[in-house]
Amino acid sequence: MPSSFFCKSTAANVWKSVISVSAAGKKRGRGKGTGRVIAKDFNRGQQIGVGRHKLILPGLNTSVFAAKKPVEIQDLGKNDEFQEKLQAVRNEMNTFRKFRELPIERGFSGRRAHGRHAGQPDDHNETSFDGFDSIVLMLRPIQNMTGVMGRTKSMQALVVAGNKNGLAGFGMASGKDGRAVVRHARNRAAQALVYIPRFEGHTVMHDFFSRYYQTTVFVERKPRGHGINAHRVIKAICEMFGITDLYANVEGVTRNQINMTKAFFLGLMNQKSYQDIANEKQLHLVDVREENYFYPQILASPEGPVKTDSDIAKSGENLDFTYYINDGRVKLVTPKRKPFYEGDATWYKHLDRLDYGKNREKTKLILAAKYGSTKVLDVFPHFKTNAASFNRDDT
Repeated sequence: MPSSFFCKSTAANVWKSVISVSAAGKKRGRGKGTGRVIAKDFNRGQQIGVGRHKLILPGLNTSVFAAKKPVEIQDLGKNDEFQEKLQAVRNEMNTFRKFRELPIERGFSGRRAHGRHAGQPDDHNETSFDGFDSIVLMLRPIQNMTGVMGRTKSMQALVVAGNKNGLAGFGMASGKDGRAVVRHARNRAAQALVYIPRFEGHTVMHDFFSRYYQTTVFVERKPRGHGINAHRVIKAICEMFGITDLYANVEGVTRNQINMTKAFFLGLMNQKSYQDIANEKQLHLVDVREENYFYPQILASPEGPVKTDSDIAKSGENLDFTYYINDGRVKLVTPKRKPFYEGDATWYKHLDRLDYGKNREKTKLILAAKYGSTKVLDVFPHFKTNAASFNRDDT
């Protein structure tokens, strides 16, 4: 068989010569639409011995011997359906099927891996992680410049894993394949678990402040049913810990998921127990919450002597719990911007028009409940729907 270009090169190289653009061409802006062209696998739909004619080829599509006799090459006739089936298979290569998934299975944004569940970690040293789950917090490409290999590209992943019952951990990994990197980071997270105590099984023990490099996190404890109001990375970590009610404010660098994760984990790990707080302050630790109708509940008492009012007055100690638990740091509170139309003369005219109807519907319901819907106009004949009759005099 005479040698040709198609025989010397592989299918991948042949397709690359057709649909790719050289480096010099890319610099000149050529081939901007070539990325849409996809290499086709013409081997799909092909079978040995099946073509325009059905053939029996010993050693390829059938055995060499049958009944102790060698099988000869045979032509079983034309195959009219082959060309139609082959064309249908090749036409499917140009069609893209829209992948649909449930909204709850999506990540932080679109089809990206951020925020997606990565599944249960693999078993390690006869340790099973039944009931565990993991979430991808970050998956990004990175580049490294070396003197031997030049610029090398790889993927970096950050994954958090937990059992949603106070036990969780995070892990990082890097490599060439994105799926392998996520799996490696997930297994590392399962091997670095930490246990965090939760208040009544749904929130943190107390408010706290945490900082890692330029990322600062202020966390507040919230009552049951409040939900999680925080950055999406912190929300995913809370899901793995089993924390359902929390508020967190992130200041400083908010685009670094690694520093944010470390800052939040440090804050959770550095939480103080109620007994330690009572012993340190030498005071009773009392919980007064609105959801409990401000009924005081003693959480812990000091093991030693308790400070008196005179001792506190002499020392000048600040008894603000938020100031104490945040080490004297105050959360940044940005004033809410007023709408641009407030302060204009037309805004005050608008308020004057609406002033007469303030609580009007509520008053109607109260009067109807007191005197009955049919007797309201009899008792208050001037109580009508329009503003003119509502404001007119009795004369």
